[in-house]
Amino acid sequence: MRPELVGSMFLYLTLIATAGFTTFWRRVVLFILTAFSFANPDPPMTGVCFFSGALLADLSLALENATPTKPSTHRIWPVVLATFALFLGSCPEEGPEKAAWSSALYEVGIRLFPGCILPCKYR
Repeated sequence: MRPELVGSMFLYLTLIATAGFTTFWRRVVLFILTAFSFANPDPPMTGVCFFSGALLADLSLALENATPTKPSTHRIWPVVLATFALFLGSCPEEGPEKAAWSSALYEVGIRLFPGCILPCKYR
């Protein structure tokens, strides 16, 4: 319960602090905090889910209000994003070596964030 409480409070304070910002600078702050949370050795990346979720929610509001170039993109990108989120969230907590996709996620994570990921026991 502690990581959820800490992450939600950080996000709440960030949204209060950036309430007067323009949308561009709010997105910049949320992106910086997401990147910082990747490097934070706190319990399993507490702020990453919250800050990236807020960033994606802000972007989805901006895309909803934008003039559509192709109407189908407004229908397709949320489905693609939700499928990608389900793929990322499907990594099992126990026995990740038993699932091929969790091994693939770990390898991608090592390549993208070499200093941030702890060594895996099945590596």
